[in-house]
Amino acid sequence: MKRLIYVVALPVVLLLAACGPSNPLIGQWESEPMMGIVSLVEFKSGSMINSGSIGGMTNSAEVKVKDYKIEKDKVGVVLEQEGATVTMTYNLVDTDTIEQDMGFVKLRLHRKK
Repeated sequence: MKRLIYVVALPVVLLLAACGPSNPLIGQWESEPMMGIVSLVEFKSGSMINSGSIGGMTNSAEVKVKDYKIEKDKVGVVLEQEGATVTMTYNLVDTDTIEQDMGFVKLRLHRKK
């Protein structure tokens, strides 16, 4: 009987470990307007697309995401560009709100639906 429990429990545990936590950032996010600037950020599994709009002009850039470091209330986004890596940290306020602390200002983004 003990052996049967191990045979059934082991694959279930391995399957749950392989799934890992889901990434709460995946999707599109829009910043709260700040001095007439609105930013759009889209997180994908392997990239991040930033778009900004100032006075009717829009600029967009895509950056490769090397990894997402998911913690309890934060997600570190490891970006790779021109051989260098940089980690940007987003605090999870709730399921539809994230915040990036840039030192002198906090950028708050809301999930686009």
